[in-house]
Amino acid sequence: MSNFLKRFRLTPFANPVLCWRGYCSIPLVILILLTLCLIDIYYLNPSTKQSTHELDITTLRERVPLTLHRQRHNQDSIANLRCVTGKECLHIVIAATGVYLKPLLACMNSILQHTIRHVHFHLLVSEGESRILGDRFRHMFTNVPIEIVEFNSARVEPLIKIWKGGARHSNTLNHARLYLTELFPALDNVIYLDPDTIVVDDIGTLLDDFVSRKDQTNYFSAVVSKQLDLHSSTYDFLVNCNDVDVRQKVTSPSSKYFNAGVFVTDLRRWREDSITMELEKWLLLNTKRKLWNWGSQAPLTLVFYGRWDEMDSSWNERRMKFYDRQEFEKLAGHVRVYHFAGDDKPWKNNGKLLWHLWCKYYPIKTEFWFCQDGDYLNLMPSSPVDYGFVRQFWMRDGL
Repeated sequence: MSNFLKRFRLTPFANPVLCWRGYCSIPLVILILLTLCLIDIYYLNPSTKQSTHELDITTLRERVPLTLHRQRHNQDSIANLRCVTGKECLHIVIAATGVYLKPLLACMNSILQHTIRHVHFHLLVSEGESRILGDRFRHMFTNVPIEIVEFNSARVEPLIKIWKGGARHSNTLNHARLYLTELFPALDNVIYLDPDTIVVDDIGTLLDDFVSRKDQTNYFSAVVSKQLDLHSSTYDFLVNCNDVDVRQKVTSPSSKYFNAGVFVTDLRRWREDSITMELEKWLLLNTKRKLWNWGSQAPLTLVFYGRWDEMDSSWNERRMKFYDRQEFEKLAGHVRVYHFAGDDKPWKNNGKLLWHLWCKYYPIKTEFWFCQDGDYLNLMPSSPVDYGFVRQFWMRDGL
């Protein structure tokens, strides 16, 4: 111990000043103590914390652009000219990334097959994916105007807090629909769709119903979240209604909220009411205390609480996994939009009940073994995983 003290030129009764090789650090110690005091005062002051968070949103808006890249296809087509000059055009926004790029193609194809109007697609993708889609569109959708926007995830990442859930709940592209007014400043009435949807009717009638509604007070229309489970369709299931700010907004916790996978809205009214800024305020508040568990649906339902109209459930049917084959056949006559929410997807092996529906809209059937023409017995799986599944499939159905 004495050697240690001598090495640092200290004695048990000396001032607590650290010296090393002849240099004493009194100024450094004082500087460190002052810095710690300033930090402590800064973070304990509530007003300082609030102004800092407000500055964060301002800084994000000023320094981080929403778009990384924007490209347009078929701008010289007749359909695009009609969309620019008249109201005979459907502006449809879809956000897709990663494994959802292929389902996106089926969704777009199903829309085009069932509508008699001109369609202008506005697609939101992640960084680097516009080139992948652009190459495919040059061969598939030659006369359809398409706008592809790469969404900058850095803009929304600081505002996302997942209190409960997995990685899929933190997907930044799910939050791109909160910024539609800034991403597409020239658009007014739009239809938004998740990429895991198939449209089997003229979606133009959905826009007609929205535009011709008698009461124009509300400007957001969607389907109730869950038709079978009434409890999980109420606000007290989705958000923390015990929170003081949520309680001031949601005056009736037992009221129903909507599913944001399919909706139609007026972006002009969004701009007038500064909806995006209001959404960001709720996102920021959720980073400080738990208002909801995950996702971008909760802030939308909070902002549009009491000012949204309920659409018929046929425009967002998500109950397919609860039915057997006979019940599914009965359901088919009612549905206009299939929404494959949940884990069972028709482009996966676990979506067997939905293959016949989804495959006829996917343009490249050779990419999925179960979409190829012919008897199931003649299908050739492309991997050992597929082979094992096909074998179970045959045995279970007695083929």
